[in-house]
Amino acid sequence: MSFSISNMLGAAVLDTNAVTTTSLEYPAPPFAVGTRAIGNNGTEWMYVQASAAVTATFACVISVTHTVAHMTTTTGLRGLLVGVPAVDIAANSYGWVQIKGPANLQVLASAAANVRLNTTATAGALDDDGTAGSKDVLGIALTTARAASQGLAPAMLNYPAVGVTI
Repeated sequence: MSFSISNMLGAAVLDTNAVTTTSLEYPAPPFAVGTRAIGNNGTEWMYVQASAAVTATFACVISVTHTVAHMTTTTGLRGLLVGVPAVDIAANSYGWVQIKGPANLQVLASAAANVRLNTTATAGALDDDGTAGSKDVLGIALTTARAASQGLAPAMLNYPAVGVTI
């Protein structure tokens, strides 16, 4: 999957481009962190820096300084934005996370479609189990239920954010 950066940025970028801080081509990030761009099929993306390595399709929390880390019940603090990287981003490197539109999302076994999703102890994987102490994740809905194992499920993102503790 690729996406086009809006014309205002004057660039076309493949979502397979994660930029390391040691890249000879990019001695500095090519975009300011926090930059948003419109992609194909109604998607929207935000340029971020990974505070630790993050994995494609695993939900990440986005801090106020636009750094990302895998979301867990511990790291999912109320009010933080949530994004889904299309590719792996190494620690201290830069890349795009999706914040709107159709996406593939890592979820735990048997997560149902069109129900409330919540954080889990499994880094970056969401579930619908409503475990006490987990947090609501608002603005994400699965469009198809997940089978009886952890894995990808089609989802719709609508500027997701961490909600209240269940």
